[in-house]
Order: sequence, then structure tokens, then C-alpha cells
Amino acid sequence: MVKGLAKGSAGEVKASDVMTEKVITGYPEMEVEEAARLMQEHQIKRLLIVESDTVKGVVTLGDIGYQGIDEAAAGIVREVSKGQSNN
Repeated sequence: MVKGLAKGSAGEVKASDVMTEKVITGYPEMEVEEAARLMQEHQIKRLLIVESDTVKGVVTLGDIGYQGIDEAAAGIVREVSKGQSNN
């Protein structure tokens, strides 16, 4: 949304102009720790969960913290703060 607003008014900018092209995904059966590792490694705050080419849901930084994995959530925050996140 911020990218779109920076490029012009909402009516002039298409989703394809501002979308993230390299999307990191996980799968429904993955362990929360693995999801946290992917998020930290790729400096992302949201991880799409995909099954059979269908988005099933999203794991967020808040979800990781809610599951009691505060150390992993803190690590993700540190990594995302270091660079430019794609989401």
C-alpha cells in the first residue's frame, strides 16, 4: 500500500506495479520453528502458507510470538530491521 501511494493515486497504480515478486512460501505441515527460520532468513514479516498452488493462510510475526516462540519472533524482528523487507 505504501509503495502504491508513493507511486501515485490509487486509481493510477496497479497491483502488479507494487506487488512483491519473489514470494517466500511455507506449507501447512511445517513446524512453527521452520516457518520462523524462513521468515528470519528472508527478512519477512509474513509467510504465505501454500498447498497445491493454493494459498491456505498466512503466518505473521505476531502469530509466531503468540505461539510462545518469543526468541524466534525476536530474531525475525532483528533480521527484518537490518535490511529491506519485501513485505
